[in-house]
Amino acid sequence: MSPIDRVVSRTQAFTTLGVSPTATRTDIRKAYRALAFEKHPDRNPADSDEFSKITEAYRYVCEHAEELGIIDAPEPAPEQKVTAPRRVSRPSLKATEEEFDAATQAECEAYLEEHGGTGAQHVPSAVYRMGRNLTYNVPTPLMKGRNEVALPTGMLSDTRKTLPKIVVCDFRDAQGCMFEMPADICAEHFPGARRIQIRFANT
Repeated sequence: MSPIDRVVSRTQAFTTLGVSPTATRTDIRKAYRALAFEKHPDRNPADSDEFSKITEAYRYVCEHAEELGIIDAPEPAPEQKVTAPRRVSRPSLKATEEEFDAATQAECEAYLEEHGGTGAQHVPSAVYRMGRNLTYNVPTPLMKGRNEVALPTGMLSDTRKTLPKIVVCDFRDAQGCMFEMPADICAEHFPGARRIQIRFANT
């Protein structure tokens, strides 16, 4: 890549992310999270091209952080694939574990920032599935008092075009590091799920 091409690519990347050339790691990551939440295809299918441009710009900045002068470089964004809505399949009794990608976690974090209260805030890193039973793994410990967890809600539906659900739990309601979701919340906000648990990091 010629010096001119490099300058053009750099300018386009920063413009796409809406940050200045002197942006810090925190600025870049915050801008990407906000844009990923706003333009994610699960919320706005018509913005799939825009979402791809945002992801590519973020990846370019990450991969060329040193030459761009970003000392504390952000981690590269994972590959994003926009797929058509999938059909509902019969739940399998085989246990599976799915890690949430950066875009899903960013969407949950942004939703917490916008709709959360004053409690300790958590975002899951993965979900463990056994048939229609789900266990969300949260990498942070359950704190005393009010805890708020933003959970992706469409794990068992035919499409994941649903907003996260903030579940509020109290330290006293949990058994050790495990919280059992009330049946009414499970039925109303998590289509297809029979039982939901939230596993926090051991304290």
